Amino acid sequence: MGVIKMRRWEIILVRKIAIPILKNIIQKIKVAAEATQTQVDDVIVNAIEAVIAFLEDPETFEET
Repeated sequence: MGVIKMRRWEIILVRKIAIPILKNIIQKIKVAAEATQTQVDDVIVNAIEAVIAFLEDPETFEET
């Protein structure tokens, strides 16, 4: 994947705020998915997990 150029403080915000929020959303969707048994929930969870993996990759961000 590509590299995202961001300022240091923006990278810190993504890593300290955005990623934990996304992880929290995944947990809530997983709980709801157990009750509904729909494939849509699984697709959403997989998509968010892919975004998190991308954001957590040390090579994703380049400091400007």
